[in-house]
Parts: sequence; C-alpha cells; structure tokens
Amino acid sequence: MPQAIITRLPLEILEAICAQLCAHCKIREAEKNALKYCPQPPSVYLIDPDHDTMSFVNLAKTCRGLYPHAIQFAYHDLETEYWPLSKVVEFLKSLHSSPNLGKLVRCLNIEFHKYPQGSGWLFIQEQMKRLGMYEEWPLLAYWKPLLTKIARDLDEHGNINMWDMENMEKDDSVKRLKRSELPWQPEQILVDVFVNMLPNIERLEFDVTPGAVHGLFISVSAKLESLRHLRIRKFNNTYEDERGPYDLFGLKNLLEKAANLESLEIDFSQNTRFLSVRPLYLKNLRSLKIQDACFNLADLENLTKQCTRLEVFTYIYDCTAWPEASGKDFKLNRLPQTLTSCRDTLQHVGIHWSPNTDDETRDDYNDHIGSFKDFPNLKTIVLGGQSLLLADVTKETPLETSLVSLLPASIEAVTLEGQHLHLYEPTLALAKEAKEGFFPHLKTFRQSRIDPDESSDSVQSLKEAMEESGISLETSPDTILRWIEIEW
Repeated sequence: MPQAIITRLPLEILEAICAQLCAHCKIREAEKNALKYCPQPPSVYLIDPDHDTMSFVNLAKTCRGLYPHAIQFAYHDLETEYWPLSKVVEFLKSLHSSPNLGKLVRCLNIEFHKYPQGSGWLFIQEQMKRLGMYEEWPLLAYWKPLLTKIARDLDEHGNINMWDMENMEKDDSVKRLKRSELPWQPEQILVDVFVNMLPNIERLEFDVTPGAVHGLFISVSAKLESLRHLRIRKFNNTYEDERGPYDLFGLKNLLEKAANLESLEIDFSQNTRFLSVRPLYLKNLRSLKIQDACFNLADLENLTKQCTRLEVFTYIYDCTAWPEASGKDFKLNRLPQTLTSCRDTLQHVGIHWSPNTDDETRDDYNDHIGSFKDFPNLKTIVLGGQSLLLADVTKETPLETSLVSLLPASIEAVTLEGQHLHLYEPTLALAKEAKEGFFPHLKTFRQSRIDPDESSDSVQSLKEAMEESGISLETSPDTILRWIEIEW
C-alpha cells in the first residue's frame, strides 16, 4: 500500500498536526482541561513557546509544501512578555521585510518594559515614518522616549494634561520644545506601531499606565475589523507608585477602530481606581470581565450603559491581602440596579467578592447580593467569595427565602460557594418553589467548596428534594473561581 505524502494530506489534517505541535495551542487546551479536571497545572506548561516557534520556522524552511501551514503557527500567537528591545526590533524588521507575516498574527500579548533610547528606538521611529505615522501626526517627529520616569501632572480623570492636537499643530512654538516635553509614552506608541502592522489581529493584551492614550496613532486607513478580544492590565514595572486613577477613555481611539469587539477584560493586580464617566464605543460588546479593579457603582453604570448587547458580566474582587482594598465603594446590594441597562440582554453573571474586611469604615451590610429577579433572560449565575452574603442580616431578611428572592424564572444553572452561606434551608425552599413550577428552566444547582460527602444526611436530603423537582444537585471542593472560568 503506498504511503501518504504529508504535503498531499488535506488542509484540515495538516493544520491539526501543526496544532498538536504548537505550544500555544497545547497550553490553551491544557488550561481548559486543568480547569475542568486537574487542581494542578499540567506538565505542558514547561514547554517554551519561543523555542516552539523557532521549530515551526525551521519546519517551514524544509519545503514549500509545508511552508504555508507551519509558518502560520509560528506567527499566530505572539507574547512579548520577556522580549528585550532587540527582539522587538528584530520582529518589526521581519514584518517590514515580509508584510504578509503580519497578516498571520492573530493574538498579541505585549508586556512593556522600560525601553532605553538608542538604535532600537531609532529603528522603531523609522518604522513609524515608513507607516506614514509622521505624515498623519507631524508632532511625532519631535518625540522620543525618556530615560527616566515621567513626572506626570494628572487631571481629575487620571489623564495627562495634554494639549489639544489641532492647537499643537498650528503652534510653531511647539516645534521648539524639547522632545522630552511631549506628553506621549513609549508603551502607547509601541502598541499603535504593532497594531498598524497586524491587520488580522483577533486578541490583543497589553499594559496600561495612568494617562496613556492608546490608538491615537493608528492609521486612518487601518481597520481593526477582526479584533474581538481586548485585555488590559496594570503596568507595574515602571509606575509602581502611581495607583491611578485610570481612565478607560484613554482607549477611546482604539475602541472606535475595533467596532466588532466582543469581549473586554480589565485585569488588575492591585486595588486601582478606574474612572469611566465618558462615552466609549462598546455597542457590540458581549462580555465584560473586571478583576481586582475598583469601580464605584456610578462609574460601572456609566460603563455598562455603553454595552447595549452585553450578555456576560464577571466581577472578581479577590483582594484580602491588600489593606486599602476594602471595596467600600462597591455595594453588592445595588449591583443589579447598576446593571439595569443590560437587563434584557444579560444571560450570565459571575461574582467573586473577597475584599479586605479590616477597614472599620466599611459597611458589611453592603456585602449581600441584590436581587436579579427582574432580569428576564438570565440563564446562569455564579456567586462566591468569603464576604458575599445572600441576605441582609441587618434587616432580618429571611435567609430561607433568599435564593427564591434572588433568582429570575429564566434561570437554568446556579453555582454558589457554600462554605459560609448556610445553604441548606434556602436550597430546600428553592426546590419547593421549583416543584411548583416557578423555576421551569432550572436544571443544575451546584455548591462549591463543600466536600462531596454523599453519605451525609444533609446532602442526601437536598439531593432528594432537588431530584423531585427535576434539578441535578452537584457538590465540589473547588473554589468558585474555577466555575466562573468554565461556566461560559
């Protein structure tokens, strides 16, 4: 029987083979499996994606038949987290000499470092000139990054007090300024350079600093129609003494280009104050995830008002180790009211609430979750965290009816962190209401952080009550964060 020649295999099989050899693809698959099955990360995390990328480059060089399949896996997922400036420059040079390579990039993760001046930045500035950025923004010719940290004058919204662009271009005196006096930051310039060269990017992750304006220098002709996912992180390396406030309005120019953006993730490692009080283009956003960033409810309401199609809302506040992270400006009892503008579209809600409770000025009664009874299309709810409560104990709200009062008739699956919520009576009351037809779509009720002891009387009685109502009761020792990640 003649052997198959690999280059004659169907396209789908060739790409499947490459995916099995790709560290990025294997890590993503392993992450999903780890969330579902494994408490510890699997050994696949030991794979070096950079080494793996070079393997694909070498494979692509072996023959013309393999080149188009192997090269796309070499470039489809780029992480510059540990790249020195020399490697950034080398990559930009490869994109300049072979523009088609930029079209292969689908995911870009940029973690900034304090890039020094020198030949590297001279090349980046030359690349900006080739991209036509100087023609559209002449003042860029007078800018260069600083060697030292910029002393900022932030306005009340956390923005640098920047001159109006039109006035700057009309004023000849601006050209006599020292380059260091121009207000832009290296990281915002570099994001725009990358984005200008990657027309098919689908997922973008980068760090933000107070006052940074991203997307300002993206070419007028550039269209980010393929960008679906945006994740921003706090830049801790250089501006460690600047806690904000940060203004999401700095993303305005980028978001206007990314008209098809579906998910926005704000992932911060410290209790940073965000402000979002001005309109942003988020009309097609389906998922909003906020992690360890402190919004007050007015700012969150102003943000979600822009999300007219929002289906998934996730808020994770796991800040017990930070004394200043009391979360006193974020009141869970008013959260559903804050999300009213998304009432008809919201389908999935995940909340993990663990602020630092040592602050004597915070009010514990704000830690109980408000009712989602008026959200007609809500299908899934995941609630947890050591401070989240189901009922307002100060008003003697009956705990046994807390779940019945919390959930809408459309609910299909409920996951609760049952370690401290005293769920026995509320669950029985919910089962009784479901049996009478008040929750016709509810099929799954899950309690996490509970040892799944099938022999205990309480678990058995709850299982029986739920089964009589047509509901599956599941218990798990895992944290609620696991379920927030895999539920949708």
